[in-house]
Amino acid sequence: MSIFHRHQVVAAQAVPLDSPVVKAKVREAYDQGRLEERRRHHGSPMLTLLLVLVAAVGAVTLYYSFRQGSFMGGGAAIDTKIAQVSSNAGPTLQTAAAKAGALAQTAGQKLQSQGQAIKQDVASQNAPSNGQ
Repeated sequence: MSIFHRHQVVAAQAVPLDSPVVKAKVREAYDQGRLEERRRHHGSPMLTLLLVLVAAVGAVTLYYSFRQGSFMGGGAAIDTKIAQVSSNAGPTLQTAAAKAGALAQTAGQKLQSQGQAIKQDVASQNAPSNGQ
């Protein structure tokens, strides 16, 4: 009894590398690899937004620091701008909130009157007629 069997070796025929079949297989494998890599390394849009905002704040701080000659002067300039914006925004926001409240109240009154009209229509349709 023989432990090692000798098999007849069959020579494989190589397919040319520039054949359309090989090109299609390579392209398919490439696309599959890109999909797998994209699944593994997906980004977070919120993290990206946060990073961009932090970078923008840093750029503004550096700009004001350069313009004022020091970080302390730049910080003071930024604080002044923030104070101006907040003092201007307060009354504007209060006015906008008052207008929005008035519009919401008007819309609520219109809806209430329309609801009462619908109730009256339904009641008149469901009421028994005296002619029967």
